[in-house]
Amino acid sequence: RAYDKKRFTQVIEDGSTLLKKASGKDKEQVRFLVAESYFRLGKHRDAALRYNELIEAKPSKERLPHAKMRIADCFKNLGDRDT
Repeated sequence: RAYDKKRFTQVIEDGSTLLKKASGKDKEQVRFLVAESYFRLGKHRDAALRYNELIEAKPSKERLPHAKMRIADCFKNLGDRDT
């Protein structure tokens, strides 16, 4: 709900606690929302790291393309167009 209300800082703060409790699809959702929250706050380095964690955790087919595209967006926003 915090993400839907654009409370991105709260999502990031609560994310580590929720990751400890969550499993399966819920854990994937938390990882995704934390990464998205960093991205929306303009913290592209942190967002790229979180998207990478999501990818390494083998997300669902629905999440994988979005996460890869967002990593590319992060690098672009950081001025690293080659990566």
